[in-house]
Amino acid sequence: MVLLLQNHTIERIWVEVNKRINYPIKEILARMVQNEETFLEDPLHQYCCSWLSLQVANVGTSLFVASWNAHPIPGTCRVHLVAVCVVAHHNQVNYHKL
Repeated sequence: MVLLLQNHTIERIWVEVNKRINYPIKEILARMVQNEETFLEDPLHQYCCSWLSLQVANVGTSLFVASWNAHPIPGTCRVHLVAVCVVAHHNQVNYHKL
């Protein structure tokens, strides 16, 4: 059994993406449902929440990639292509399931 003591770069990226982008969007959507400000059973509400969430996630992802690429990570080289994977993934996510 091999025990890895260090996170890979992509693991560090996903923790930050979740903290900065995914979790805040999910929290706001959950709060909107709880406060009865949206009804996700309604297909029109689903579409509108999905579309808006996607736009917010795209802006957040662009800001995240810029900030990630702006600083070096100690002990590693600066790899801009890794952050590009985050953008590619977010563009493929189905936000209807948030």
